[in-house]
Amino acid sequence: MASDEDLLGQEYFHLQKVIEDYDTKTLTVKAWSVTFSATAIGFAYDKHERVILVVALASSLAFWVMEALLKANQQAYYHRIGEIETHFSGGERRKPLQIGAAWEAAFKAEGGYNRISSLMRWPHVFMPHLAIGLLAFVLLLVIPPAPLQVPPRVAVNQVGIAKPASRLQPIERVGRISALPDRASPH
Repeated sequence: MASDEDLLGQEYFHLQKVIEDYDTKTLTVKAWSVTFSATAIGFAYDKHERVILVVALASSLAFWVMEALLKANQQAYYHRIGEIETHFSGGERRKPLQIGAAWEAAFKAEGGYNRISSLMRWPHVFMPHLAIGLLAFVLLLVIPPAPLQVPPRVAVNQVGIAKPASRLQPIERVGRISALPDRASPH
C-alpha cells in the first residue's frame, strides 16, 4: 500500500491536471463565444435583422457567465493544492485523498456561485465576451442592419411594356408570363 506521502504527491499532480483541464474548457468557451457571436453579427447584416444582433449580445453574455461558473469551480481546487504544498514544505500535516471534502469546504468558504459577478470582472474572464458583446451592442445602436428594401412589383401589359403594378389586385403568374387581372376586352 502506498504511503500518505506518495498519495499526497499523486493527489497534487492530479489536482494540477484538473486545473489545467478547466483552463482548456474556458478556452473552448471563449472560442464558442467568439465564433457564435461573430457569426450572428454577420448573419444579422446578411439577413437585415436587428434581432439577430440582440442574439449575438445575449450569447456573449451567456458564454461570459458560463466561463465565470467554470472559474468558480476551478478556484475551489487551489485551496487543496495550497494545503498539500504546505504539507510538503514542512508545515501542517495533511491527510491524503481529501479532494472532494476540501473542494466543498473551499467552494463554500469562497462564497460558491454568489461570487460570479466578481469573477466576471477578472480581465482573463471577461475577454473576449465583453468585447464581442459591446461590438454587437454598439452596432445595434449606431449602425443597425437596414431593413431589406424590396423594389416595387412590375407587371407586363398585353403589349409587353412593363409598368408598375396597381395596388388594387396582385399580379398572378401564368407560366413564364405575368398576367394582369381580367379586364373587359376593347374589341
